[in-house]
Amino acid sequence: MNVNELMIGNWVTFPHGNDVVETISFSDDDPDTSPYFHTHAIDGHHPEDIRPIELTPEILMKAGFTASTTDNSYWKADYSIWYEKGIWMFAVSIDGGDTDGRLIVSKVEAVHQLQTLFFCLTGTHLTITL
Repeated sequence: MNVNELMIGNWVTFPHGNDVVETISFSDDDPDTSPYFHTHAIDGHHPEDIRPIELTPEILMKAGFTASTTDNSYWKADYSIWYEKGIWMFAVSIDGGDTDGRLIVSKVEAVHQLQTLFFCLTGTHLTITL
């Protein structure tokens, strides 16, 4: 899992189960060899112990997306996501909700990616209860 994709409030799988990221701590283990801070721990766990939560239709519904009655997409305001050829694709409607007018923004594989993308585009957190 790429910990650079995480932000406070993201859902991930810890060794004890699914939970929300509350803290991300950094360290400069060897400032002589690297001028950068490195992710040291996520809620007290080593980054290698954290796993993404795979995106599913059930999770999309829990996040407030509505299933389309005409295709395999899910909508929330002007944002849509659909599963095609093994990939979830996230898009912004550029013509007020017509499925033909989607601007594809990104592929999304995990819940934390959807949460971060949604926050970047809207400035609001995507509320999900898992």
